[in-house]
Amino acid sequence: MNDVMSIVRKKRVWPHDIDGDVVHIRPLKQTEQAAGLSFKEDDSSFGYVIGIGLANPDGSPVFLQLPEEDPKAFGDRVLLEADMPVDTRAELTLAILRLSNGPTQEQLKALKKKLNGTKNVASQPS
Repeated sequence: MNDVMSIVRKKRVWPHDIDGDVVHIRPLKQTEQAAGLSFKEDDSSFGYVIGIGLANPDGSPVFLQLPEEDPKAFGDRVLLEADMPVDTRAELTLAILRLSNGPTQEQLKALKKKLNGTKNVASQPS
């Protein structure tokens, strides 16, 4: 079971295009989402989401939360260090949150249809 859990907990990164340049993002875990919800009305929540979700191509984090930093302080520091335009900040935050929330119902239906189609083809005798 430990092998299975280490596989499903693995942080995966995805490319995201910003004006022709590619950065890598990863979805937030449920615990990370919950930590950010406690101050979601504050600008530092943008920094927190970006700080947790922005990754290097190898999956390592771009920003590291210091042991003495709470999530809000981490978000404030990320915003200060990144000093990015508001539209870029909003785009990155939205992309990370979309990825974190998983596929839409339409995407799930399409995937289920695709998997059922594959299953039917695979189950037919050759």
